[in-house]
Amino acid sequence: MKRALFLSDVHVPFHDSRALDLALQIGEDVDEVILLGDFADMYGVSSHGRSPDIVETIEDEIFAVKKVLKHIQNAIPNAKRVFIEGNHCHRLKRYIANHAPELHTFISIAGLFDLESMGYEFVPYGPYQKYNVLGMEDLIARHEPLSGGVHVAHNTAVKAGTSVIFGHVHRQQISNVVLMDGKLATGISVPTLCDIKHPVMSYVKNFHQWQQGSAIVTQVDGEWFVDNLVFKDYKCIFDGHLFKA
Repeated sequence: MKRALFLSDVHVPFHDSRALDLALQIGEDVDEVILLGDFADMYGVSSHGRSPDIVETIEDEIFAVKKVLKHIQNAIPNAKRVFIEGNHCHRLKRYIANHAPELHTFISIAGLFDLESMGYEFVPYGPYQKYNVLGMEDLIARHEPLSGGVHVAHNTAVKAGTSVIFGHVHRQQISNVVLMDGKLATGISVPTLCDIKHPVMSYVKNFHQWQQGSAIVTQVDGEWFVDNLVFKDYKCIFDGHLFKA
């Protein structure tokens, strides 16, 4: 048996430390830890309106991100660690491309966060982004869904024609779709680990619908199963055990 833990949309430094620690507690014995995008917020170069009351600099954010990455490494030291780049992480590259294109090739997200030295595999942001979970061909991880709408998990599974686990929308959702060849494709939208009530998050109109949580994929004898976990008051039941942070 093998297991993968998914930590999605942490948005450091605007993350919820208790929620993150609960997820790490649940997944302390997993074989893979997959950061499912938007681990960093990169608020300092946001194209949305920024509040003058929030004085986080890019240097502050990078320092905070590396500190939390190290915390995850220490919490689950023996797991393979995968850093999937999200659109928020990509904000800095986009900002430089727009304002200082001559320096675009000098900046690497993987380099800024010291991912290689901390043992994280880096999966860059882009339309064809994918990572094969636990080496399986029939379950890919990426940051963004392949479609939108209320039924985002269903729409993504239909469009992909295979099973996809993703973040980005900050909501828990699972949909199973039977394809024309009889195979099952599952769309899995993983909840967020950000501080939902932080003022930075309120620019999104439906932020009140977001949920905190994580996901665990278990692989047994070539088959896989998913537990898409929503946290309630920093508590969660998994494998018959109550976890609290």
